[in-house]
Amino acid sequence: MKCGVSTACFYPEETLQGLSCLSNLGVSCVEVFLNTFCELSSEYANRIGLCLRQNNMHISALHPFTSGMETFFFATDYPTRIEDGYTLYRRYFSFCQMLHIPRFVFHGMHKGINFPFERYAEHYLRLREMARGFGVDFLQENVVRCACCSTNAVTRLRELTRGDVGFVLDVKQARRAEVSPLAMLEAMGTNVEHLHLSDFTETCDCTVPGTGAENFSALAEKLRAWNKNITAILEVYRTGFTDSPELSAGLSFLQQIFKQDKGAEPL
Repeated sequence: MKCGVSTACFYPEETLQGLSCLSNLGVSCVEVFLNTFCELSSEYANRIGLCLRQNNMHISALHPFTSGMETFFFATDYPTRIEDGYTLYRRYFSFCQMLHIPRFVFHGMHKGINFPFERYAEHYLRLREMARGFGVDFLQENVVRCACCSTNAVTRLRELTRGDVGFVLDVKQARRAEVSPLAMLEAMGTNVEHLHLSDFTETCDCTVPGTGAENFSALAEKLRAWNKNITAILEVYRTGFTDSPELSAGLSFLQQIFKQDKGAEPL
C-alpha cells in the first residue's frame, strides 16, 4: 500500500504552495484539495503538472472545493440544477484526466435531507459512470454531516448500486460519527479504495498519525486479509501540527504500518 499526504494539511495556503511544501519534505504521493474555481482551470492544472514533473510526484486523488454544494446539486430532482452539477463535475473529471489522477473524493448528500436515498444512489451511479469515462474512480467518503456517515448507509449504498461503488474511509469522520474506523471499514468491505488517516488524543480528535491512540494496525491487517493494495493519505488540519517535519514523521509511521509485502503499488 502506498502512503502519502494531502495538500489540505496546509490550508489556507494556496494549493500549489501546499504542493511545494510537500515536495520540500520529499513526499512523492499526494492528494490534492482544490480550493476555488480558478484552480480548476487548465492553466492551473499545467502549473501543478510542472511541479509534479520537477519533483517526481504523483497525485493519488482529487478533492473538490464544492463538497458543501453536493446536496444542492445531487440531492434534487430539479432538472436544470442537477445538469449544472454534472457539467461542473465533468470539469473536475477533465482536470483529473489532464494530470492522470485516478480517484475523486465525494461527500454527497447531507444527512437529514428529505430526499430518497434510492434517488441519491441513482445520481451517484451517474456521476460514477461519468467519471469512469475520464479514467477516474468516483469514491463516496464517510463524512459525519453526510448521509453516508453510518455503517447502515454505506451498506445500503452498496446494495442499491449492486456493488458498483467505491469508498474513501476517513477515520476521523468515523470517530466523529461515533463509529469505529474498523467497523466502517468492514461495512465498506472490498469496495474501499482510499484512506484518509489521522490520529486522536484526549484533547484533539485530528492529530498526526503516531501521536495518539488510533489502531492503524487493525486497519492494515484487514486490508491485507482482503489483498487490498490501496492508497493511505495523511490528512490533518493546519492546527493539528506545529512544523512540517511532523508530517514527515507521521508519513514514515504510516509507511511502516501499511507497507505492502507483495504486489504492485497503487497509483
